Amino acid sequence: METRLREYTELRDESFPINVFMLQHKSDSFQNYMHVHWHEHLELVYIMAGSATMQIDTTFAKVYAGDVIFVNSKQIHSTTNESPDTVIVAIVFNQRLICNGNLDLTEYRYIQPILNQEFRLSNFLDHRHSLNREVVASIERLANEFFLEPLAYELSVKSELFRILSNVVRYSFQDTRSAGFAQRRTYTIHPLDGILQYLQDHLDQKITVPSLANQYNVSASHFCRLFKKLTGNTLVQYVNRIRIQQSERLLRETDMPVADIGEKVGFSNITHFERVFRKIHKTSPSKYRSNLRNRISEHSPSLSF
Repeated sequence: METRLREYTELRDESFPINVFMLQHKSDSFQNYMHVHWHEHLELVYIMAGSATMQIDTTFAKVYAGDVIFVNSKQIHSTTNESPDTVIVAIVFNQRLICNGNLDLTEYRYIQPILNQEFRLSNFLDHRHSLNREVVASIERLANEFFLEPLAYELSVKSELFRILSNVVRYSFQDTRSAGFAQRRTYTIHPLDGILQYLQDHLDQKITVPSLANQYNVSASHFCRLFKKLTGNTLVQYVNRIRIQQSERLLRETDMPVADIGEKVGFSNITHFERVFRKIHKTSPSKYRSNLRNRISEHSPSLSF
């Protein structure tokens, strides 16, 4: 597993290892993208409004309001908001929260096989599926308990989490093709297996269609068709997007000069970097950094259903 992509998600209390985040689309904010990453924790993502493109490993899916996504431990994933009204609720929790330390029937039959990935839960729960309403209701109750912290909220949070997992397990053992979700919105391309990780690892280098086509033993035109089907973008669009995602992190977390950041993420010159950045964010990298730092202290979790 690529350690450079590892994210150490903050959990509010290590003795109660769960956190809930609400991400809203902002035209000048890094919240438009959740960069490619993985973590030890498990994660539930609820598309509360709008739409997004969700990547899990080499699978991409267009997800809509009401859809629920399950991300297992160490699965590479990312999110790109696709509409200005997008609101995403993310519940991140460590396996310690659902393990009781004793190998009882529930742990033996369900929890350990999930954590050990002896069977893989379905990553996507379609908003049209009959179980979806129950899962969404549990997510809303869990989030409200978590943020409001009434007496014994920990018990309610944990009980709702188990209720969600039980429904995800039930969904996973049904024929998901009947809902048309996998066929309608997800696609996995085997001829380009490993391409996304390769791009992440070589962002600082020159990346071209001919060189990648040669690497995968296909023609340039066929490579372009495969890549477009895999990501929904051309190679240039995708590479620029992940380069900008990397630059966002450096603008947030470092004091590196803008020109150095552009070079580090693979842009040949600062003019090209600023042009692509402005196209995505409608502002310059310097202004983005300034706005973000002025606003960062104002961000606090809030949720209302």
